[in-house]
Amino acid sequence: MRSQGNCLSLTGKKLISFSNLSGKNYFGTDTIPNEINEFKIAIMNNFMIPLITKRWGTVYDNLFRIDIYRNKINNYMQSYPNADLEIYKNILQLIFAIHSEHLELEDLEKKLYRADDTGTFAYKTTRIRLKAEYELYNLILGKPEQGEQYDSLIIQKILNLLTDETISVDEIKKGISISNLNNA
Repeated sequence: MRSQGNCLSLTGKKLISFSNLSGKNYFGTDTIPNEINEFKIAIMNNFMIPLITKRWGTVYDNLFRIDIYRNKINNYMQSYPNADLEIYKNILQLIFAIHSEHLELEDLEKKLYRADDTGTFAYKTTRIRLKAEYELYNLILGKPEQGEQYDSLIIQKILNLLTDETISVDEIKKGISISNLNNA
């Protein structure tokens, strides 16, 4: 176990510190500064959590912070190159793009479902997703026609192929070709 460094602060008081005045850690391990952790938490609280919980008003209210946060990220990236801030830069760009798309969708919905002299009621729900094997079946072969059922051999072949976590859609297409099904 390493001992903590006893240092004098700029005020002359003795305190326990792992860093010197240059900001470098005495023990050679890079720890993420508290200001970076607080900054990351601020991005999560102001953008990511409201986005995940679909609180668009909160995201909209905090959009003014994006440019401020981008500038901070650029400054922090120069000061702390090992702080993994590139992903947060991309997150901010993603948030801005998602919000723009959301506004366009809202405008489209207003045009589409606007109330003239008659009342209109529309309720938007989240998309219902099928299991991965059925989604892939629909993507590759198309959805079965009304009254038809999914081919259980193809579904089973897709399930077997999905055990490989690195498989691509193209490889699954090749794997469920008719010639491969006959060999199964």
